[in-house]
Amino acid sequence: MNIDYDVVIIGGGPAGLYSSVILQRGIPTQSTSENLKIALFDSGPMGGLANFAFIQISKKWAFSGTNVKMSFVEEAKSIGIELHENVHINKVETIEDENQPHLALYADTKRITAKYVIVAVGIMNNPFVLRDPKIYGVH
Repeated sequence: MNIDYDVVIIGGGPAGLYSSVILQRGIPTQSTSENLKIALFDSGPMGGLANFAFIQISKKWAFSGTNVKMSFVEEAKSIGIELHENVHINKVETIEDENQPHLALYADTKRITAKYVIVAVGIMNNPFVLRDPKIYGVH
């Protein structure tokens, strides 16, 4: 089976953007040599609907402000994360492969495959998708 991405993130708001950057770069105290192929999909414009974002990394490191989400967009672009705006993911399903299970996502007539999916859509309207052990939720 041909896998399009290592990780697909559904939701291009602050949580999804931040997740993509951390996955690609690692946290400040971690060195990562894994070069993941990551794509981020949002049904609207990249940056999401949040007008205010607050991200706390630790008790000593936090930042907030209305420009934080656009900073994340620029950071994600600069490290090679594929950003797809105005694409609505209609369905996520597990597909069995001989080696390991993977996921298929459907956007209109397009099929996208990934090893892992992160659902970072803010207000979760379909929490049942989180029952699959390869789908992670961020809120």
